[in-house]
Amino acid sequence: MREFRSLRYWMMCIAVLAAMSLNVHAQGSTPPSQGPSLAVSLKLDNDHVTVGEKPQAILTLRNTSLEVKCFRTDASLYRMHMEGKGGPPETEFQRHLHGEFRPGEAPATVEGPGDCVNIPPGASIFLTYDLTMFYDLSLPGAYSVYMEVLDESKDKTGTGVWLRTNTTQLEMQAATP
Repeated sequence: MREFRSLRYWMMCIAVLAAMSLNVHAQGSTPPSQGPSLAVSLKLDNDHVTVGEKPQAILTLRNTSLEVKCFRTDASLYRMHMEGKGGPPETEFQRHLHGEFRPGEAPATVEGPGDCVNIPPGASIFLTYDLTMFYDLSLPGAYSVYMEVLDESKDKTGTGVWLRTNTTQLEMQAATP
């Protein structure tokens, strides 16, 4: 009987150690949680622009990961936003990016596949966008401008994360005669 108790004791010890080993192994194999691998910011080349000129938005992408990051420049991977009193009307290009079509408009290829721009760890790249491609800026007005950029690195859900830039101010001024 005493041998049976001793055997049962050792079997319980082995079972507990095996369970602890499995728990430690499971914790060790879980990948660490990662934040976005890109930091994004936006500035304008000029915040006071005369109607008829083309204001430029400059997007800065900084690689915050420890690996080379490929940023694809496809138009579907970024969103330009302008808000203001009355808001400027969107161009056909901008509407088509969002899948919005007016009666009689047909879906058109907005652009082909974008290039892959490699960003080394800790480095930044700068991309310039003509705001008149996205909005009709033919009238004076004051607007807030920001962008959203898709960081295609996988997050916890297995999809990319939309990152929002800072908001900048743009004033379209009437031309002086």
